Amino acid sequence: MNIALDPLRLLLDRSQRDLPLVPRPFTEMARQLAVEPGGDWTESGVLALFRQARDNGSLSRLGPVFAPHGIGASTLAALAVPEADLPAVVEWINALPQVNHNYRRSHACNLWFVVTGRDEADVQATLAAIRAAWPELLLLDLPLVNAYYIDLGFGLDDNAHKPLCGVARAERRHRLTPREWALVALIQDGLPLVETPFAALARDWGGSEAEVIATLARWRDDGIVKRYGAVVRHRELGYRANVMCVFDIPPNQLDDLAAKLAAAPEVRLCYERPRRGEAWPYNLFCMVHGKDRDSVLAMVEGLVERLGLKEFRRDVLIGEQRYKQRGAWYAAPAVATPSPLVGEGRGEGCGKQSEHTISSCPTAVPLSLTLSHKGRGDYSGEARA
Repeated sequence: MNIALDPLRLLLDRSQRDLPLVPRPFTEMARQLAVEPGGDWTESGVLALFRQARDNGSLSRLGPVFAPHGIGASTLAALAVPEADLPAVVEWINALPQVNHNYRRSHACNLWFVVTGRDEADVQATLAAIRAAWPELLLLDLPLVNAYYIDLGFGLDDNAHKPLCGVARAERRHRLTPREWALVALIQDGLPLVETPFAALARDWGGSEAEVIATLARWRDDGIVKRYGAVVRHRELGYRANVMCVFDIPPNQLDDLAAKLAAAPEVRLCYERPRRGEAWPYNLFCMVHGKDRDSVLAMVEGLVERLGLKEFRRDVLIGEQRYKQRGAWYAAPAVATPSPLVGEGRGEGCGKQSEHTISSCPTAVPLSLTLSHKGRGDYSGEARA
């Protein structure tokens, strides 16, 4: 589809970075788009398109993308789940507020999800809860080691342009004040789609509009936030196929080959994660998206041939089903009284690990996590501030 003829796709393509941090951002966006034909490029017209995208699912949120490991912690995890157990495990994992993405992929480790938290202890507490609930399942814990290309948006012009890669991840861990964490909790799911979104945030936060804008600008300038803008759902926009291609690359060749992969127009994400022995021998990951499976697999084969990657051990994990996709929660959306992890017949916290667990186990579950379960698929959980 020619996005120049489709105002909604044009807006979603152009608004993925550099969201104006001004009192009426949609007025400024309309001004910037006024030269484009076919759209109602007014404040009300831009807002109407964003609301349409939100309602049809193509817009996940309009707001910040926090730099990896800038204020919180996260890991990519995978479980090897027997087919008969998959519905119950998916339901249980999806119910975790610490999980923001959950996909089925074509591999023995078939359930892939992202776990986030305020810090590494939070992440490990969530993994410990998963181990306790499903001790017989192989669990991979694959935290980010190096980000070569990540969180720069999703161009909607079939790879005709690719955003340039700045700093791929936060240069250091930032300590936020409790007041700043309260703003994170308000904005992590996106801006309210109203004429003056920063004033609306300020009312809920207990500050002024100018203070909200200044804080968000400082987060951007300090590298806490990678970009402010639209975060889209690619499947709803016609990109219904994706693969995660993984390689086993020797350390002395990793940076060079990763840079080449990251620069390829087909590659949407590229990063290094740790190997986990023969259960997971790969350390370089990239994501490729397209409109159908055959075209995506052809792109991957083209990449392998063009970049000289045939000699390296590799695997291609096809995305088979999306179970969950939303922004990461680094701060709890609500505060409640903490309670301990309780297990009835599914393990008690860490204890003795299954021989199939590949990760470390914390000695205690922090109060940031509350879980209770009475067997498979019976879950209640709530994040804590």
